[in-house]
Amino acid sequence: MPPDTWGGLWLLRRMQEEGHRVPVVVLSGEGSLDQAMDATNAGAAKYVTKAIAAEKLAAVVEEVLADLRQRSRSDLQHLPLPVALGLQRYESETVANLRLRAGHAAMEDALRFIGAVGLGELLSGDPEARVPRPVLAPHMMLGKWVDLLKALGTRLTQDSYAGQVIRSLDLDALAVVKAGRNVVSHRSERPNDEVARMIDEVDPLLEQFAAALRHIPGRTVMIADTLRLNSKRYVVAAFRMTGTGPVLPSAKLTSSISPKEHSVGLYRTGVDSWIPIGPWMTARPGKGRGEWQVSVIDGVTQGSRGRPAKLAYQPFGEGDKWETEADEDTDQLIRRSTAR
Repeated sequence: MPPDTWGGLWLLRRMQEEGHRVPVVVLSGEGSLDQAMDATNAGAAKYVTKAIAAEKLAAVVEEVLADLRQRSRSDLQHLPLPVALGLQRYESETVANLRLRAGHAAMEDALRFIGAVGLGELLSGDPEARVPRPVLAPHMMLGKWVDLLKALGTRLTQDSYAGQVIRSLDLDALAVVKAGRNVVSHRSERPNDEVARMIDEVDPLLEQFAAALRHIPGRTVMIADTLRLNSKRYVVAAFRMTGTGPVLPSAKLTSSISPKEHSVGLYRTGVDSWIPIGPWMTARPGKGRGEWQVSVIDGVTQGSRGRPAKLAYQPFGEGDKWETEADEDTDQLIRRSTAR
C-alpha cells in the first residue's frame, strides 16, 4: 500500500479529494497499527490483512455493503428530491399494508426519475437520436419504465449517470417487485405474510437505488433559474434538486449552452457540462418559496394532420396528470423516432 503516485494510499486520498463516497476495504500484507491508521485516515472503511483474508475478507465486505445500503437510504439530503421524498414517506410509514404501497410508490418514483435522466443523457446533442420505443406509448405504465431502463442500460455510455445506476440494479429483483406491485394495485388487502414478503422484496431494491444515486460524484440534477452571458459562457443561477426540500437557489454554474428558465438539467462539475433533461422531466414553481412541482413524462400521443404530438406528464408525489403540446424540436424527434 505505497503512498507514492498510483499507490493505495495515494488513490484513497485522491478519491477523498474528488468527492467519491464509495467505501473502500483495504487488503494489505502489512499488519501494523500504523498502517491501519494511515489507511483509515486516508478514507478506508475497513482494513484487512492478507494473513486473515481467507476467513475474514468476505464477511467484512458484506458488513461494509450492508452499512452502505442502510446509510444511503437514510441519508436523504444527498439523494435527488423525487427519490428522497419517496423514501421519506416509506420510512415514516409503520402500518404494513401502507408501508408496502409507499415502498412501491418510492420504487416507481426512482424508476421514473432515473429513466427521465437517462433519456436526457441519451438524446442530448445527437441530431440522429431516436426515442426508445417504451416512451412512445400513450400511457407509460410501470412495465414501460422497466423496459425503458433495460433499453437505456444497453445504449448509455459506461460513464453516464443513469447508466451507472441502472447497471447497479438487480433487474430480476425489479421484475419480481413489479409483479407484486401489480397484485397490490388490483386487489385491496393482502394477507399479512404476503405483505411482509413483498416488503422484503422492495426493501433491498430501494437500497440499491439509494446507494447508486448517492455515490456517483460530481453529478447533480438542477433547475435552471436566471442566467447571464460572460465571455462566451453562461453563468447560471440554479436550484439543486436534492434532499427533501425546500428547493431554493443554491448554486452558480457555468455552461457553454443556454438553459431555458426553469428547465431541468444534469450538471457535472469539473467539466461544466449541462445536459438538458427536458422535456422528459419538467419543473414548475409552486405557490410558496422553495415549492416546485416536478413532473416526468407519462406518455406520448403522436400528432396528426399537421398537429404536434402531445406529451402527458405525471407529477412526483401528489398532483394531477397534465398534458401539453410538444415544441417543434421535440415533435420532430418523436416523428423521426416513430418513422424508423
